[in-house]
Amino acid sequence: MASLCIIIGFGSVVKNTRGFEACVALLLNPSRNVYASAALSTAVVSGITASASGGIQIACSTFANTWLQSANPAILNRICSIASCSLDSLPHSGRIHSTFEICKVDLKQGYKYVFVVSVIIRAVVTVIAVILGNMGIC
Repeated sequence: MASLCIIIGFGSVVKNTRGFEACVALLLNPSRNVYASAALSTAVVSGITASASGGIQIACSTFANTWLQSANPAILNRICSIASCSLDSLPHSGRIHSTFEICKVDLKQGYKYVFVVSVIIRAVVTVIAVILGNMGIC
């Protein structure tokens, strides 16, 4: 719980920087589909924070008002929840390092398996969710 609070606090500080404002402008491209924008934004923020829960909290507090103007809240919730789990396990994630340390596995040796299961497969599922969301099915 403490680590989540630290991540959200870190995100609150980062949200007040010029660099974050530039990222927001880039991610909130008005010509992009709202569900694709939500998936991409949530995944990127989760990747930066290395936390799905922290990433979804920061992304939604930053972008939700814009997304909700043209999206179904239930579909948006599902897409953001799925997308937040795609990039949260990049190599800088403390969770990954802790798991490998407990299992006595070197990052170089074991990360390729985590990458396939935790990043690639979840990214594919996110794309499927965006497609289904645009069809009104998700």
